[in-house]
Amino acid sequence: MSARVAFGLLVSLASACVINLGFFVQHRAAAGLPELKLRHPIATLIPLLKDRAWVIGNLAGVLGWLLYLLALWLAPLSLVQAASAGGVGVLAFAVWKGGGVALLRRELAGVGAAMAGLILLGISLAAGNDEGAKTDLGPLLIWLGGSVVAAGIAVGPLARAVAPGAGLGIAAGILYAQVTSRTRLHTAVGIGCGRY
Repeated sequence: MSARVAFGLLVSLASACVINLGFFVQHRAAAGLPELKLRHPIATLIPLLKDRAWVIGNLAGVLGWLLYLLALWLAPLSLVQAASAGGVGVLAFAVWKGGGVALLRRELAGVGAAMAGLILLGISLAAGNDEGAKTDLGPLLIWLGGSVVAAGIAVGPLARAVAPGAGLGIAAGILYAQVTSRTRLHTAVGIGCGRY
């Protein structure tokens, strides 16, 4: 592994920590504010912008995403995303220790298993190719379009067949999973490197 890629992985870990701690700070700040109302977006936004902790959490998120972009410039997407996934452990630890939420044994076991999997993934990738693979845009665009259609079905016809809110959850999961593909598309087209 080259020094550039190793530094990219460190930047990716820093990004994961900053993003997830920012989310945690934002959530704690927003929980103490008046109820958010979508019908009055400006009136809802003003208390958030006046809350120092929420603004700091939001700025931490922006800094984290800038670090993530730097990591993508330094290392292949597959390595950056594997390192970034460690943010789940950071968030769980913050909620457990800083949020006063007692995690159940099975939740702690789940976080531990996820972190162990990431460590094993990192070990398996250590001797890999720093260049990554080239992105084939055709199948990627088909996947992106299919994901949008599937999310539409989840909030449309499927939503009537499942528990209330489940269709929205399914659509959110599908679109969240699509983030990896969209990142590949942007790195392949926007930056021109096409590494993942």
